[in-house]
Amino acid sequence: MELRKLHRAGINNATNSVTAVAVLFATVAFAAIFTVPGGDNDNGMAVVISKTSFKIFILFNATALFTSLAVVVVQITVVRGELKSERRVVEVINKLTWLAAVCNTISFIFSSNIISGGGRNL
Repeated sequence: MELRKLHRAGINNATNSVTAVAVLFATVAFAAIFTVPGGDNDNGMAVVISKTSFKIFILFNATALFTSLAVVVVQITVVRGELKSERRVVEVINKLTWLAAVCNTISFIFSSNIISGGGRNL
């Protein structure tokens, strides 16, 4: 019985930690949408909208945002009770969180490329 309580506490701690990280990823991705790399012109359009690196940035930033939000929504709405199903949910959530981390990293790399003017052809 004590082992089961420890296991439940471990799953709850993992769930809380992953949810906090997912919220941080979502916050960064959301903020990046409104602070467009390269700036915008007088009519509000991104200056670098036609560059491939900007399109890649938008794609991965949006993926990071929606994946992170999916993690948070699933964590909030998941029904607790059965340990085996909770473990499976934690496994899936961890993979989605890693996907959000990778997408955030890729979007950061391409936004840095846009800002620094590197890779003129990108």
